[in-house]
Amino acid sequence: MQREIVVVRHAKTESVSRAGDDFSRTLTSVGERDGEAIGKFLKEQGIKPDLMLVSSAKRTRRTAKILATALDITPEHIKYEDKLYLATDSAIETEVMTVPNNIATLVVVGHNPGITDFVNGISKDFVLGHLPTCGVVAAKFEADTWADFPAAVKNITLIKFPKHE
Repeated sequence: MQREIVVVRHAKTESVSRAGDDFSRTLTSVGERDGEAIGKFLKEQGIKPDLMLVSSAKRTRRTAKILATALDITPEHIKYEDKLYLATDSAIETEVMTVPNNIATLVVVGHNPGITDFVNGISKDFVLGHLPTCGVVAAKFEADTWADFPAAVKNITLIKFPKHE
């Protein structure tokens, strides 16, 4: 079965949350605009996610909601996962491997540095120094199950960063 993974770093955030903790940081107005622009771009590219797997932090939740609106994704197709908050690349991969096999297109929304490390592990032919806020990398691959994700040969199909970065 052909599968697609779309990896997104959360949009630009305030440097310090009003609540004083990292988990509660919110998007800036630039982040809101970037999220809308990236959502529109993904829709124009024909991305139709079956599931969004999202860190439970406030900034990733908001980024996911902006993208979901642009991509016509209903709330039941968004899964917020505490394990993705500041996750390492291997923790992200572990979560991807547990995705139900009826899902063809998956969007993952997370944080640096893990999300950049995860993107760099998608294909041995692709290396990215830094995935900027609201940056997107997508890949397609053939696999019977999501558990086969690590061994599957993946082809990068899309790279997009907000224009200001």
